[in-house]
Amino acid sequence: MPPFYVQLVMILLAGSLLLSYGVYAFGRRSQPAVPFLANNPFPTVWDALYTAIFVTVFVGSLASTLPMSAGEEGPMQTLSARSLLLSMLLQTLLYVPMVVRFALLPKREGTGIGLGRGVRMVLASVGVILLFSCLLTALHVDTLIMQLTNCPEQQDVVQSMMDGNTAQRLVLAAAAIIMAPIGEEVCFRGFVYNILRQRAGVWAATLTTGVLFGAIHASLVQFLPLAFFGIVQCIIYERSKTLWVPMAVHAVFNSLSVLFILLMPYLPETVQHAL
Repeated sequence: MPPFYVQLVMILLAGSLLLSYGVYAFGRRSQPAVPFLANNPFPTVWDALYTAIFVTVFVGSLASTLPMSAGEEGPMQTLSARSLLLSMLLQTLLYVPMVVRFALLPKREGTGIGLGRGVRMVLASVGVILLFSCLLTALHVDTLIMQLTNCPEQQDVVQSMMDGNTAQRLVLAAAAIIMAPIGEEVCFRGFVYNILRQRAGVWAATLTTGVLFGAIHASLVQFLPLAFFGIVQCIIYERSKTLWVPMAVHAVFNSLSVLFILLMPYLPETVQHAL
C-alpha cells in the first residue's frame, strides 16, 4: 500500500487530468472559440490529441516513479550523473515536436514587446511569485500539510540537488535553468493553455493550466505555490503574447531556487529554519 501522501499525489494527478479533459470537452458549450491567430489553424484537433497523449503519458510515467511503500527511495537518489543526464535528455527530446511546431507558427499580433517592458514584467512576476510563496510559509501552510499528510518537505529533484555530488548538481541545475523553462513553457503555456483557451476562454484555461502545472510536480507541499506560478505564467503570456517572457520568468525563478539550494548548507542554522 503506498503511503498516504502518495495516494493524495495520485488523486491530485488524476484530478488535474480529468479537470483538463472536462474543460476541453465542455468548455465550448458556454464559451465561443478564441482564436490563437487570425486565419491560422492552431491549435488544431491534432494538436489537442498530441498534447492529451503527451500529458497523459507524462503523468502516468511520473506516477510510476512514486514510492509504493514507506521508506522507499525516490528514483533520483539512485541515479548516477551519467544516467541522470541521459534521463533529462530523453525527457527534453519528448518536448521537441511541440517546440518545433510552436516555433514555426507565425507571430501573434501585438508581440512587439519592448525590452524594458519585458524586463519589468519578468521582475514583477518573479516578485509576485516569491511574495506568494513567502506568505504561505509565514502562514505555516507547508508545515500544516506535512503534519496532516506526513509528506516529504522537498521534491525528489530538490533533495537530489541538496544531497548529490557536483556532477549531479550541474546536470540538475542545467535542467532547471535551461531545459525546464523552454520545454515546460512550450508545453503548458504554448499548447495546454492555448488549447483550453480556444475551448473555454482565458480564465478557465488559466486556472486549469495552473492546477495541472502544480500537480505534475508531484509535491503536496509545493502544489499551491507551483499552481500559483502556473497561473501567473498564463497571465503574463496572455498580456505579452510571447512565450519569451514566461520563459524568462521561469529561468530567473529556477536560477534563484538553485542558488538558494546550493547556498543552504553554508547558511547559519538559525537562518535556515527562518527560511
